Amino acid sequence: MGSDHNYNENGNLDIFTGKERCLPSPVCLLTLTSDGSGNKPGWYVDYVEVTTAKIGSVRTVQNFSVQQWLAIDESPYELSTQRNC
Repeated sequence: MGSDHNYNENGNLDIFTGKERCLPSPVCLLTLTSDGSGNKPGWYVDYVEVTTAKIGSVRTVQNFSVQQWLAIDESPYELSTQRNC
């Protein structure tokens, strides 16, 4: 994403990247949490896609369907959710 990208805006597809030590198996549980801060803290999440890759290994992609608000003013009125694969 470019430096002028507004994350978590209505209609946007946001992409986040990071590095971590290698996992022994594909990601199978997702915990997604909002801190509820900001002017408009409600966050509707359609899905999360997690891609893991390691040199010399097969890349894995896991999709988690969320389809939920992370907000205290929208149903289900929660700031955190979990999804299994």
